[in-house]
Amino acid sequence: MAARDDLEISNAEKTDLARNLSNAQNEIVSWKSRLESEALPKIDELETEKRKLLARIQEAEDRADEAMSKCNNLDKMRSRLMHELEDSGVELERTRSELAAMDKKCKKVDQIVLEWKSKYDTASSHVESLTIELQKSGTDVLNMKSVCEEYTVTIENQTRSLKKFELISET
Repeated sequence: MAARDDLEISNAEKTDLARNLSNAQNEIVSWKSRLESEALPKIDELETEKRKLLARIQEAEDRADEAMSKCNNLDKMRSRLMHELEDSGVELERTRSELAAMDKKCKKVDQIVLEWKSKYDTASSHVESLTIELQKSGTDVLNMKSVCEEYTVTIENQTRSLKKFELISET
């Protein structure tokens, strides 16, 4: 009897296991059909989204590479402009120095011009006074010449008169 009981228990367990196996297989089929009906379209959608995302990532990487290239070019340009700015600063300082030197020279020239203008004004005034004196002297000379001519005429007249008087007195 014990073997029979064991056999019955074994059969019962076997039946339970077969039922459990059948339930598990049914559940597998159910999950499989559910997977095929719900998950596979989702997988396709996810694959499509994945491709789109990969394309967007590639575009973003391309834009990033392009931006990096532009940044490098801008860095080069900035560096070149900085060198040009430094050169311009040096040139500006040199020009300012030259301008200061020229300004000093201009002030010296202005001072020399003022000195020469003062000398010219003095000489002009002296020439003017000499011209006035010369005119006065010229007038005096003319007056003296006129007086001299009058005296000469008077002397000649006196000499003639004297000769006439001598001629008359001799006779």
